[in-house]
Amino acid sequence: DVIFGYGEEEVRGMERISRLLGSDLIALDHLASTGEVKNIEHEIETKSGTRRVLLVHVKRVSIRHGTILYVCRDITERKEADYAYRRNEERLRLALEAAKAATWDWDVQTGDMSWSPDTQAMFGDATLERSPSLDSFLNRVHPLDRDAVATTVRDAMAGATAYETEFRVVGDDLSERWVLGRGRAFRNGKPLRMLGVF
Repeated sequence: DVIFGYGEEEVRGMERISRLLGSDLIALDHLASTGEVKNIEHEIETKSGTRRVLLVHVKRVSIRHGTILYVCRDITERKEADYAYRRNEERLRLALEAAKAATWDWDVQTGDMSWSPDTQAMFGDATLERSPSLDSFLNRVHPLDRDAVATTVRDAMAGATAYETEFRVVGDDLSERWVLGRGRAFRNGKPLRMLGVF
């Protein structure tokens, strides 16, 4: 009743599981050879006409000469959340592309750093993705601006939560370009994380 919307008596009156699932999920001869098929994503229509996505586990068990057991888990909300996440990611990508911007994220505790692929093009460095770190970032900052940028980072970690700074970066071809960096530090008595945009 919770997933399909049918009462117990209605289900008892159904001759085949396909009345509930809308179709036969797997060929019975395949099930006979494997004995079990896991993690089948299957969309159904409930009694009320709404669409739900199920994760189905089918197993042949030794009850009454070979009963087939269907275990169904409703994963509709998870699938909807995944879809919404992908849409938001796509919107963010398009917004960054339109603004000619790139994002970065730094876990201060572990030292792990990541940034969007556009950062490599902006900084003129194809190696950034292979070794994302504060040092690899600072190495791309123009020598005359490096101390000021490092000071901005230290100040943010020390207590200033938001910051904005302009600096030059030097690409592999020694070309220079100006970058505006905006970011925010998150603290809990000590610096935990910093993230921002270029």
